[in-house]
Amino acid sequence: MSAPFHIPESAPVDHEWEIDETRLLAELLAIWKPAPKLTLSGWVRANMSNEQGEGIRPFAYQAGILDSLGDPSVREVAWIKSARVGGSMIGTAVTLHDISQGRRVGFAMSRESDCRDYSATVLAPSIDYCKPVADILSSAQGGSSNRDTLLQKSFGNGGSIRLLNYTSLASARRISLDTIILDEAETAESETEEGNVVDLLRKRVSASAMPRIFHTSTPVEEGLSQIQAQYERGDQRIYEVPCPECAGRFELQPEGLHIDGRPVLNMNAKDLAELPEDFEVEHACPHCGSFIPERQKRWMVNNGDWRATAKGERGVVSFRSNALVSLLPSAAWHTLATEWMRANGKPADERVVVNTLWGRPYSSAIDEGLTLDAVKLHCRPVNLTLISNTQALRLTAGVDVQENRLEIALLGASDNGFVILDHQRMHGDPTGSELWSRLEDYTAKGFNSDLCGTLYIDAVAVDSGYMAQTVYEQCAKRATWYAIKGVDGPAKPLWRQSKSKPSARFDAHLFLIGVDSAKEWIATRIMDHDDLSGNYLQIADHLADDIIEQLIAEERRHVASSGRRSVRWFPRNSTVRSELLDCTVYALAAHHSLGEANWDRLRDDLTVQHGSESKGAGGFRALGERLGSGTTSVF
Repeated sequence: MSAPFHIPESAPVDHEWEIDETRLLAELLAIWKPAPKLTLSGWVRANMSNEQGEGIRPFAYQAGILDSLGDPSVREVAWIKSARVGGSMIGTAVTLHDISQGRRVGFAMSRESDCRDYSATVLAPSIDYCKPVADILSSAQGGSSNRDTLLQKSFGNGGSIRLLNYTSLASARRISLDTIILDEAETAESETEEGNVVDLLRKRVSASAMPRIFHTSTPVEEGLSQIQAQYERGDQRIYEVPCPECAGRFELQPEGLHIDGRPVLNMNAKDLAELPEDFEVEHACPHCGSFIPERQKRWMVNNGDWRATAKGERGVVSFRSNALVSLLPSAAWHTLATEWMRANGKPADERVVVNTLWGRPYSSAIDEGLTLDAVKLHCRPVNLTLISNTQALRLTAGVDVQENRLEIALLGASDNGFVILDHQRMHGDPTGSELWSRLEDYTAKGFNSDLCGTLYIDAVAVDSGYMAQTVYEQCAKRATWYAIKGVDGPAKPLWRQSKSKPSARFDAHLFLIGVDSAKEWIATRIMDHDDLSGNYLQIADHLADDIIEQLIAEERRHVASSGRRSVRWFPRNSTVRSELLDCTVYALAAHHSLGEANWDRLRDDLTVQHGSESKGAGGFRALGERLGSGTTSVF
């Protein structure tokens, strides 16, 4: 057998033919070294193409989102976005990549019809033009059994795709997934009969070795936006681009758009009509003030990057973008500015632009000044060491019935205005008598005042919206308790007796209250306190901020229906409870039921001790007189 290396006889022993072992080892390691792992955006460039066979090249801002979705340390990604930024491509790219890795993918959409349309017009062609996934699907279809449908496909490597819809998640209860994509998650009801949508879907990936959830949607309503809430859980990244003049980095925003130095957001359809068709839109640099023409946009976007603005939860990454950053022709600044000017001044059209182009939740609130700071400033919290500090001459209470408790607000009134004296939360079972006995003890006791002697609660309004028959029964037993039911709508009387008898079992009466009228009265006193000549609203200073915040849990918003514009009350934030607001409304209605007060007489009569028979103390009136009062006017 010949030697592996032939050394000429004439060569000296220490000739360069000697083997360099270090170099040889390095060359062998280089051969055996695995190829560098592709980022998800790199995988897209290498494996995805369009119908023309052209490779898909994600924009720079899209690449950052894709790479986070491919990062094993990231379990959830949230993207609050506008339209026209390539969101469909990113969701499809994640789906195809994860299928190629043998992962089980769930893709949730608004309706089943959306799922079927996406499967036929987007997913199927994308699979055909993605060779790694197409090959896996072909091998799976070569078997004897094929149960693939428009809504479900299985692949030879164990990967799969299920298309789910938010309106019916029952089919998702018994499946396990590795990746879930919540497309246009804002269209999903946060709570369904089956539970919270996000929580239900999150459980589907709980058993995965590397779970991944992708929330993506255009936002809808300020304070109620689910995608905004998911964005705030993460590190809240924004895409910043460099200024060609000063190199300062900033986020492209609609406030920066200008035409001939005029802010686009201040322009409307009349201004649009006066502009030439080829008007130029520029973006102002917030650093140097220069106006940047749109022809610089591609360079700016290609050289931009994502910057985190918050710490966020561990493993949760979030992104925010709008159409100004998109390089698609439909997102040209000229086009975006035109659409805004046409919509400006028309609330329904403004909402569409704000949501779908600016990528922002829309606020149609009337009560912009309805804040916790406004409550503290205008309602002038008072010390209740003595009730005399409020000079209250009449007390009423409002009660909200919950599944496991009663919520109570105590309202004091005088010729100087009103004060929320107390808030109580009594836990217990409303179906039993013990909880109601505790409420009776609270509402029957006297409240001492150095100014007025002893104050008693004149009337208690108990909401019958929950457990109505129980409320009727309890109110029938007590002469100063009144079963009430809220009635929505403008200009409704604050207090009137229902024409129908609410219960055949109990001798109870039902009173209807105009809740919108009472809420408007409260909101006005919070925002315009200094402009009012009396009828102030104050709040006891011992109430905690989280309780006071319940007083502003709702706000008025303009809504359009059937071509008509109206005002309705909506929750300001889905996380803030509204019991104090509700109970104060009920207590205010109870005060209104007593009729116009003779405050001088009340001052004289308040020293008379409370008696269950006379009901004279504190301005009590006989039950028969109350029932005969009929309808009272609105504030």
